[in-house]
Amino acid sequence: MHIQKLFSRAGLLALSVPMFFTSCGPELNELEIPPLEGYKIGIPLINGDSEIGFRDLLSEEDLKDLQTDPVTGDLFFTFEDSFDIASSDDLAQAFGSVDEDDFYSVTFSDPLNGVELPVVQDYSFGFVTDQSNCSGQYACISLSNGLKDDIVVSYLRFDRGGLEVEFRANAGDIMSLTLTGVESENGTTINESMLVQNTGINRIVLDLENVALDLNNSIPVLTISLKDQNDSPTGRITGVQLTPTNSADRIRLRFGSALTAEIDVPREEIDTDYLSDIFPEEAQINFKSPTVEFTFNNPTGAGITIDLGQNGGIYGENSSGERSPLEFNVDSADAIAGASSCSQVITVLPATSFDEQKVTNVFACETADLLNIRPVKIAYAGQARYNLAAGEEVLFSKGAEVKAYFMAKIPLYLGFTNMAYESGSTTDFDFNSEIQAITSAVLRSKVTNGLPIEGSLKLTTKTSENGAATSEIYIDGGNSSNKLIKAASTSTDGIVTGPSENYLETDLTEDQVRAILNAGYVDISFELAADADPSTTTPEPVQITADQKMRFEMGILLEGTIDLETE
Repeated sequence: MHIQKLFSRAGLLALSVPMFFTSCGPELNELEIPPLEGYKIGIPLINGDSEIGFRDLLSEEDLKDLQTDPVTGDLFFTFEDSFDIASSDDLAQAFGSVDEDDFYSVTFSDPLNGVELPVVQDYSFGFVTDQSNCSGQYACISLSNGLKDDIVVSYLRFDRGGLEVEFRANAGDIMSLTLTGVESENGTTINESMLVQNTGINRIVLDLENVALDLNNSIPVLTISLKDQNDSPTGRITGVQLTPTNSADRIRLRFGSALTAEIDVPREEIDTDYLSDIFPEEAQINFKSPTVEFTFNNPTGAGITIDLGQNGGIYGENSSGERSPLEFNVDSADAIAGASSCSQVITVLPATSFDEQKVTNVFACETADLLNIRPVKIAYAGQARYNLAAGEEVLFSKGAEVKAYFMAKIPLYLGFTNMAYESGSTTDFDFNSEIQAITSAVLRSKVTNGLPIEGSLKLTTKTSENGAATSEIYIDGGNSSNKLIKAASTSTDGIVTGPSENYLETDLTEDQVRAILNAGYVDISFELAADADPSTTTPEPVQITADQKMRFEMGILLEGTIDLETE
């Protein structure tokens, strides 16, 4: 919206010159035009093309959060945040490990148990989950991450480490390791061999980086071959183990007995002071059908029960300390309606794949009550619990965290008071010197309003944008109870049914007129409200859409003495 320079001395002279073209007497350049008394001039300030919508009443920062539905034109704010439920270390510790590194480090008991095994043939060792299913073809090895004796590894993928075999041999002997039944970049079989350089104790390592063992679908078998230069078995095997620095990035555990693992969700806060730039603290706001959605991700293969009623719970809190607790429902419509099934206990489903976390969505119940208190933060704490049955298999991924994602969608379907908006423009009328005296001046203002909001308007003239104010002009028709902006007509549901029009004439003093004409900058200030039913104490919601506009027309009708000769 711009205050316009719509008058010039040259334009006024153009109106007067034709009167003298046909007269006799002095030359045109010798004429002296006396001041014109009782002269009326219309000075447009805002033309009828000046339209604004609700988006124009917001700052650039606030507009980042305002979205428009491309189909309906509905406007809504969206705000997002996230918070932690359990870190990777929290998960590891809940199941009995010291930390994440310990949890993903795998071991097995040396099948030789400290006894040197003379090599009279190739020896094979099978990796199994159940020693009772061992075949006579090989010795059996069960993998563990050291949690409990009845917890075994049924799947793992190494991100570092290897199989280490210690042996006694002579220089010139050849040691070979072959591991079949694996998943790797090179297929289902990997191998390693070495030519012994020194007689005595030697070690060979079969690299397992990016190698996976799926013990449910196959039995990986390690075959050890130690032969002399005549291709005959020789030497002794003194130990078989995993390198101590081994680590898996994926692991699946089978729990032999029931287990409960609990994690305290620490006290944290989310900043929700979203609309304070638009609606000051003293403003009333009444929202209709906002949604607050929480998305919980679960990277583990066990379901989680998250109780946000524990350890202080979850609630919104405003700047006065008033709190509104949050409860949740899996259905957004029921949550908005305040269904009896709303609860602070949330069941998060288990992941079924290493490659995809399970996502559970819930919606905060009665969010209008929450948002109406103007929360500046949401504080939360609670407890997460895993309840595992005997025989249950659970997958874990290194680095995985249980997180919750917060998303608020606030439609511009609301009632409010005291919304303040201010805009401004530089001006340069270059006209004040021609006006010798002002008999009367009327500021004529008309607003055609398609927005369901009403309000008052004030002009403040300044010497410059950051300069001193020279006048304040309330556009109220001389009655402080008048509002220039009348709300568009709405139904009882707050839906716009038609535009409104309002016209006011506000008398101006000579000082006010000269302040306008001399101004280097003019501020335009609004104080706005929206209420579908003014008879109630709470502003009832109205629906604001992108296509609703306000159109302004404004100008000064001035009567006075004009001196056309003034330079």
